[in-house]
Amino acid sequence: MSIYFTRHGRVGEENKISESGKTDLFRVKKILGELEFKPTKSFVSKAPRCIETAEILAPDAKMYPMNHLFKFGPFEKFKALSDDILGVITKFKDEDFIVVCHDDAPLVYALRLIELRGATVDWEHFSKFPHDRCVEQGEGILVSGTSYKRIHA
Repeated sequence: MSIYFTRHGRVGEENKISESGKTDLFRVKKILGELEFKPTKSFVSKAPRCIETAEILAPDAKMYPMNHLFKFGPFEKFKALSDDILGVITKFKDEDFIVVCHDDAPLVYALRLIELRGATVDWEHFSKFPHDRCVEQGEGILVSGTSYKRIHA
């Protein structure tokens, strides 16, 4: 099982994915395909830009909008929510899927999952350096086991 945690694509007017954002997402989709990543489910924030991102990256996946993934804000809030969200998501053990959310959340969820799988994450260092946890719009983290790979267009 691999999980791709991503921030929604770049937005333009009315908080919809911009044309350049769509182009980037199609590039990311191609890269994920080359890595033989085949998502069957997508867990998404209920924000339209997140739903649109999931529709581009995983058009054939069954979509599950989640209220908790709509939340965004301070780093510590994400870390506290991550176990609840990951508890729901990781029940699907033999499938690839994507998680589309906001701000720092994709990286926090990815690193917390790696930690739950036995790797060590230096949260104290991580929380002090915002540039280390920045996930650009349309960028994401593919987690397989205890390793991860940043994916961007």
